[in-house]
Amino acid sequence: MARIAGMGGTISIGAAVTGVTNWSINVEGTMADATGMDSTIDDGVRSLAGWTVSCNGHWETTAKPDHTDIPGAAVAISFADGTNVWSGNALMTRFHAEATVDGTADWSLDGTGTGALACT
Repeated sequence: MARIAGMGGTISIGAAVTGVTNWSINVEGTMADATGMDSTIDDGVRSLAGWTVSCNGHWETTAKPDHTDIPGAAVAISFADGTNVWSGNALMTRFHAEATVDGTADWSLDGTGTGALACT
């Protein structure tokens, strides 16, 4: 079985972003409680599903994430690992920038999907 290397992965948040060090997508479903008073065991039914995104990178002078309207920015987002591309629309919910005297200037951001997440 061939493995997929993380090196060479890309993200696009409206436009290409460089300096990315990692990204993640989390897809989760929920279950609604359907337990009745006549039940002898907890019961549930499938409910809503959703997804979130998170990415981190080194701050660069070009091709950096546009943080001017985060939180609340609605963006088209895509993540590629060299083989697969995940894409969808998300609301950016958090932006964080940090710089240390003995390191690099870095950024991170999080978002919540607003519809389907496609994988091609």
